[in-house]
Amino acid sequence: MRVSSAIAVVTLALMPSASDALHAPRAVLLTADERHTEVVVFEAGRCVACPRFRDAVVRPYFRSDRGDALPMHVVDYDALGTAGRALRAPVTELPTSVVLRGGIEIGRVVGNPGATRFLAAMDRISAPEG
Repeated sequence: MRVSSAIAVVTLALMPSASDALHAPRAVLLTADERHTEVVVFEAGRCVACPRFRDAVVRPYFRSDRGDALPMHVVDYDALGTAGRALRAPVTELPTSVVLRGGIEIGRVVGNPGATRFLAAMDRISAPEG
């Protein structure tokens, strides 16, 4: 009897109340998020090319103005996988840099093409639609 009472209390505590619905996120916030564009770099400790990519591309990217305009996040693929991101295809090679807009993949760069080609690819992929 005690177990079922405890479960009922937990269940009730997790159910949203009517007042919670009044404070739910508005569509305007979701619309703004749809335009949010970011780069997610998948790498791993076992990746031979990842340290070179980090030194040649990722570190300078973080220090540049481009890093402010198009945020970059580095994810340990072995630990987190894709971390729930909506990718068009599996990650089969590391490093893989995926551009997401509104949480959905719009393009990717696989491997280490070097800083110049990487930046050109980011400009091309992340260009505003229109």
